[in-house]
Amino acid sequence: MAIEDAALQHDVHWGRWLMPDMVRMPGGGWCSMQHAPPSTLLGWGQDFYTDFENFCVTRHPYDRAVSQYSYMLSQVRGNETLAKSHASLFEYEPCSIEGLNHYLQTQLGRVQREGQSYIENCHFVPQSAYIWDGQRQWCSHILRMDELPGNFNALMDEKDYKVRLSLDLSNITNSHGNLCPELSSSSLNSTTRGQLDEVYAADFRRLGYKQGAHTERD
Repeated sequence: MAIEDAALQHDVHWGRWLMPDMVRMPGGGWCSMQHAPPSTLLGWGQDFYTDFENFCVTRHPYDRAVSQYSYMLSQVRGNETLAKSHASLFEYEPCSIEGLNHYLQTQLGRVQREGQSYIENCHFVPQSAYIWDGQRQWCSHILRMDELPGNFNALMDEKDYKVRLSLDLSNITNSHGNLCPELSSSSLNSTTRGQLDEVYAADFRRLGYKQGAHTERD
């Protein structure tokens, strides 16, 4: 979101500012268009990827999982209806280690047992699914989040864009991290890590992230 907002300041529309629609996913359910893997989009939806040179930002699956937990807590605060439909967030004290692991194990279990890959607005879809399918690579430039902002700003220089990210990474790595500042990938227990390793095996393999270890930012 930070990159999208930085671009909007220069009247460049990316992500949610370019694709505001919702799309029906295979097997049911809906996701924001910018969250749907390109291979699941039909017709004009794929034009956003096939007709333009693009980039994507990846992150360690453990960091991504922690960020998803704090993001969901931020979304349900003050919304009783949404809170009722996300009961797994409140089995334990919000922002606790127990709460983090329970929520992730519950959602990852849905993906593993029931094949519900598109739950939570597609936030549990493997990152590799946005980059490759069996026929093509959808993402032209793959940027790692742990190398921001240097890699992003260098790409903008190369492509003659004025969009830049500041050296303050706090609003990039986790825009809701201030909600649960004590949580990090080191808060994930062995069961949660095992589920993440299984669900995101392709991400670890194809994107070069290390399984079973704390991330470099811990």
